[in-house]
Amino acid sequence: MTVENRGGALNLLAFPGYVIKKNMENNRADDLTVGLRSESLNLGVETSSALQEELQRMGYEVALITKVKRQPGDPTDIDFQSIKTDANAILTAHYTDAGLFSGHSSTNYVPRLRLDVRLLMPDGEDDLYSQAIEYGAHAKKRTEDEIPSDPKFAYATFAEAMERQPEIVEGFRIGIHQIAASVAQQIRQAYQPGTEHQ
Repeated sequence: MTVENRGGALNLLAFPGYVIKKNMENNRADDLTVGLRSESLNLGVETSSALQEELQRMGYEVALITKVKRQPGDPTDIDFQSIKTDANAILTAHYTDAGLFSGHSSTNYVPRLRLDVRLLMPDGEDDLYSQAIEYGAHAKKRTEDEIPSDPKFAYATFAEAMERQPEIVEGFRIGIHQIAASVAQQIRQAYQPGTEHQ
């Protein structure tokens, strides 16, 4: 988890302010991570389940691959040659951001999720579909790649957010399912098995 406040007074204090701000944000990120784990939030597991559910709803057969070799030092660099599957395609998904964000023009902390998704041929060579989807902080209006969060998931201070952790978890879970539904709909529009080379 990350916590970022772009509008705080420490942003005005050049380098010393930046160092203090980064330390504060790192400490808050640790507190948020521990707090949300205590509420049983597991972004990876819950996102995998939501994607599987939504893709099955669209009529796809889906199997979760749990043992995947990755390049040392980069968990997003998957060794596709090591995957044994007879699937038509492989879907990868990973978060490049997850946490709370307060922007320059906002006084509130709001949820932020960014999921990068790729649908590839089993050899990992050709993209059949690729999208980065933002939920919450950076989403202005509902589009293919932006999903605004409900305004009720906004907190005037980080302390207030930490007092309402079950609500933060609810906001993230709503975001996970909305992202998964959007991904499944977009894949349905972009890809039909058997048309990979058309």
